[in-house]
Amino acid sequence: MSPISNDLDVAVSPHSDLPPLTPKATLCAGLLIRVTGSLLQLSGKAIAFPTGPHPDRKGPLETRLAESLADLQAALEVFIETLSIPAQSLIERRIAKLNAFRRWGLSGLALLSDPPAVHWHGLGKLIEEAGELIELLSLLCSPACSDNSSLLPEISQHLLEEIGDVQAAMDYVIEANHLPAAHIQQRRHQSCCRYEDFVSTSPLVPSRSMEGITS
Repeated sequence: MSPISNDLDVAVSPHSDLPPLTPKATLCAGLLIRVTGSLLQLSGKAIAFPTGPHPDRKGPLETRLAESLADLQAALEVFIETLSIPAQSLIERRIAKLNAFRRWGLSGLALLSDPPAVHWHGLGKLIEEAGELIELLSLLCSPACSDNSSLLPEISQHLLEEIGDVQAAMDYVIEANHLPAAHIQQRRHQSCCRYEDFVSTSPLVPSRSMEGITS
């Protein structure tokens, strides 16, 4: 097995007191699945058309990918806040994985051009990590998991590790492909506000005042 395929022996800091799966938490998980799926779809377009515009004519793929990364960062932030996960508990895993990705020198799409060119460094790794996150989130939203008052410890730990892995993979793609960090940060802030508004106004989630009355 390739060393790149092996997971790092770096776990996130223990956090055993994850809250029960409230409607709001489940809604945020569904939102995160949707946003991650959108990034995977766009990544497929970037792989198919690595050097030029996509036939859908919706704008440069580099800009769209940067904005999709920002959207996923925002969706993760809202999810983390909703489950009251201390951000610090994810940092060690995220940094360790990012340093590993740098060490491995994750490549991208090698084109048989003259001279040869490589595009979208690390995008394949991001697709892998995002797929694993969607798999866990789907389990999180399943009736088998929802029937429990809290997440099973092994699912909780794996979920937190995958969040750190996805964050690191996004960091690497942004860094290795010189994507516009300032634009991504601005988009992330805008998307955070949009997602928080969506979650707070959803009919599936009680209002803050109702939560206070019924608690």
